[in-house]
Amino acid sequence: MLQAEQVKDMPWLQSLKCNFAPWLSFIVVISEEKEMKKIIRYIMVFGVVCICIGFSYHITVYGAENKVILLDSYKVSKGDFTAGTSATISFWIKNASKSHAIKGVVIEYYSESLTPVYKEDNQEYVDHISPGQKVEVQFDVDLPSVVEGEKVGLDLKIKGIFEGEEGESENNMSVSIPIQQSSEFVVNNVSIADSAVVGSKALISISYSNQSDSAIKDVVLHIEGDILEEQKEVKIGNMESGASQYQDVYIEFNNEGEKTIILSITYLDSKGKEVEKEITTETVNVIGIKHTTPASDQQTQRENDDLLEKLEKVVVLGLICVVGAAIVWNLTRKKE
Repeated sequence: MLQAEQVKDMPWLQSLKCNFAPWLSFIVVISEEKEMKKIIRYIMVFGVVCICIGFSYHITVYGAENKVILLDSYKVSKGDFTAGTSATISFWIKNASKSHAIKGVVIEYYSESLTPVYKEDNQEYVDHISPGQKVEVQFDVDLPSVVEGEKVGLDLKIKGIFEGEEGESENNMSVSIPIQQSSEFVVNNVSIADSAVVGSKALISISYSNQSDSAIKDVVLHIEGDILEEQKEVKIGNMESGASQYQDVYIEFNNEGEKTIILSITYLDSKGKEVEKEITTETVNVIGIKHTTPASDQQTQRENDDLLEKLEKVVVLGLICVVGAAIVWNLTRKKE
């Protein structure tokens, strides 16, 4: 049994006794047992297991990484995007990873209707995109003199290599760009959130203008897709001639996977006739809750913080067991 004088001569042991008296008392008691060494080994193994469990769950909770490169938004930055003209389309590409840069990024587009202008290409190259960074790439295109329908389809392929990865990452998406006609409702820009999580809010931003000679009434934005039913219609109201507006809409997806979102608009023209126009069709990669990162949802963040606090206690318990067992082992060897 340890004597009081021994403890006084060991300030660090006295400190441990003050902070963890119950544990030290337990360790000192078992030190007098015949099978003390075996018990100490069990305690040390238990402590190491606690530490391993704590750190492994910490990595599981906070180690998830959404390494994907996405189309954040696009707009027609130059030109009217009318049949028989040339235009410039700007795409904003985002590295959705929180901690990994991506290098050697290649952006290509394919379209049955759009062709590169003379001496231009359908491919752009970006050397490096930092975590969370957005970069703009532009394509100069020619539109045919005759376009069937009210929009032009475009397939975009983005590929690159994330730091620390050997294989190439690739993301494919489809974009539908409305053909502008004179004297009518025009969509200027559409932006959909770079990532979506089941049950969490995803942002759709849209800017539009009334280029007709008269006011339009009862403008309604329609959203088709695997989202909550009450979010499928957004009432905008009336718009005067020449007016421009910007609208932010939040939606929540029901299930994970590649989900198609179709945006359309309806309104009443000056004669009271209902007009319906399809704006765009987008594909969104929706991930499940189990794949989310801490920053993706505040509720998830709070739950992770609570779990982390509990895991820290497990790690501390493991350290106490290991340190205590080591102390007793060392003192026993000295007594021998």
